[in-house]
Amino acid sequence: MLKIVEMRFGSHLYGTDTPNSDLDIKGVFIPSVEDILLNRIPKSITENTKKTSDVKNTCDDVDKEFYSIHYFLKLACEGETVALDMLHVNPENIIYSHPVWHQLQLLRSTIVTGK
Repeated sequence: MLKIVEMRFGSHLYGTDTPNSDLDIKGVFIPSVEDILLNRIPKSITENTKKTSDVKNTCDDVDKEFYSIHYFLKLACEGETVALDMLHVNPENIIYSHPVWHQLQLLRSTIVTGK
């Protein structure tokens, strides 16, 4: 798996975070060659610090979700808000970026409109 972008998302992206806000991270990855060849590419991979679902997130919790490049492009072509927001994220919210992500951002109007 090759991570191509990791970014702050949710309240931190939209500027609505408070001192009690958890941290939401979104990203995109390229699956390994083995996963591609064996047709076992997950749509997304999630990782959460909170271990139980019966309590509300706190400022110490981090929720991460990484989309496979295949699924991310599908979401973007369908005009899904999460993908559009990710394609237009401001640089201050990028935690990590591979040159592939920069290329995707340059092509974002083509990806979204299909033209």
